[in-house]
Amino acid sequence: MRPLCLLILLLLGCGHDTKRENPLDPALTPAVELQIALDDTSGTATLTWTPYAGAAAFTEYRVLRNVLAQQVVDTLFVTSDASQTTLIDTSLAPNTAYTYRISVASAGGFVAVSQQQTTPGFEAQPVPLHEVAIDAVQERAVLSWTPYAGGQFEAYRIERRRAGGQDFTSIGRVVAVGDVLHGFGSDVECHLPLSDCRGGCRSGVAG
Repeated sequence: MRPLCLLILLLLGCGHDTKRENPLDPALTPAVELQIALDDTSGTATLTWTPYAGAAAFTEYRVLRNVLAQQVVDTLFVTSDASQTTLIDTSLAPNTAYTYRISVASAGGFVAVSQQQTTPGFEAQPVPLHEVAIDAVQERAVLSWTPYAGGQFEAYRIERRRAGGQDFTSIGRVVAVGDVLHGFGSDVECHLPLSDCRGGCRSGVAG
């Protein structure tokens, strides 16, 4: 009788019906949905994602970014605030496309990653120098150029070199994007307006 009793106990134990949740169930920690809006004027990207709606306790959001077609992934932002669902990326480089994802983590240790979204980034093109007019009476050169139309504008930097020289030197900065007519000393062979951008970008065309 002893073996029979043992078998009955084991069967009773197996028949106990207890609901168990799988911590890896995506329904407990669903991914969020991401959208991106690019601002060409400011050179920024605004990321917006849907709030976390999982059954498992929320832990954090991570905003992930990589340059398009490159493997290195940067973590731009981490927050434990479930209500924060917007981020403005102000660290874009000109003429660079980016891919973004949002990862969400739950208290059970599960991480779900959103579908990736890509933005082409903003363009920073050279500004053509239209004319260098020499005013012999005023002993100056008057420069005009096309206004810069890209993002993250900071200033135009004016450079020149003397006749017979090789190196350009900076002689001034113009901080208004629409201010494209200026006069300088007449000992100039060539002037170079440059668009200086935050983050070290600049573009220009020698006249």
